[in-house]
Amino acid sequence: MGIAIDNVKFQGSVVVADQTNDAIRRITHSGANTTVESISRVPQRGIIDGPLDVAVFSRPRSVAVDSRGDIIVAEQSNCIRKIDLTAGRVLTIAGKPQLSGKLDGVGENALFHGPSSVCVGPDDSIFVVDSGNKSIRKIAPNGAVSTIIGDVPFGDRSGPISAVNLDSPQAIHVSGDDLLISQAHTISLVHNGNVKLLVDSDTGRDAPGPSGTTKVVGSFGAPVFDATGQFVIFPDLFTHQICYVSVDIDYPPNCHVKLLAGKLNKYGRVDGPPSESRFSKPFALARSANTLYISDNYNHCIRAINDINHLLRL
Repeated sequence: MGIAIDNVKFQGSVVVADQTNDAIRRITHSGANTTVESISRVPQRGIIDGPLDVAVFSRPRSVAVDSRGDIIVAEQSNCIRKIDLTAGRVLTIAGKPQLSGKLDGVGENALFHGPSSVCVGPDDSIFVVDSGNKSIRKIAPNGAVSTIIGDVPFGDRSGPISAVNLDSPQAIHVSGDDLLISQAHTISLVHNGNVKLLVDSDTGRDAPGPSGTTKVVGSFGAPVFDATGQFVIFPDLFTHQICYVSVDIDYPPNCHVKLLAGKLNKYGRVDGPPSESRFSKPFALARSANTLYISDNYNHCIRAINDINHLLRL
């Protein structure tokens, strides 16, 4: 389940891509009350644009919210769709449903292969993890799709984006001009046209790190920055942990990962203090002010950790 925060029309609500139920849902809080509602209203699988009481989705994997409060959806059906909440309609903005490929272009003239994650930049450009094509694509506000990272068959894992190759990209997050990309075994920061490895589970996996660190194995899910941009928080699906790392780490990255919540290789569903909590294949993260929301996939629920700014600095 992909999740995103809506700070535009429904302040602080959590939007959920409910892939199993082919639905887009919203979680809102009011005092002690929590409400879950379906934004997509037709409980069936398909690819139909139109009014919300007609439109249907096919295995939505990720969601993001733009500056107008509209919801961007990455579907396993190889297209990117938008829920225009003002008009009450769903439309396909890029790609052709059920047709896979790798082709830049405008709107339906562009092709994707298994888009798995979306996020929205400050100018409403949409960044897409095109997993099947091992690349990062960008949809400009005018609908033009371009490939920005991953078009290098024998590229490096870090360095200028024009020379970087991606291996199994899974999720993406944007903050200002910076991008975070999670892959099977790495978390990378894209800053000023360069890619820097922050986490690399293939490096130093068996070497003990400094006191207070934890091991990670991957696969890594959707990362987020903390409020200051100093730390990157990410889920490790294989070890069932929520971890974090400083953006200023030195190589090898794996030796500097710290534990925020959960316990190494201990899965379950336990609420409570972060050190005593348990998760099962946590995948997506979203942050609203000082609260971190977690898509706990195998427990089929959305969890929350409060006061993360304090926890990151203990």
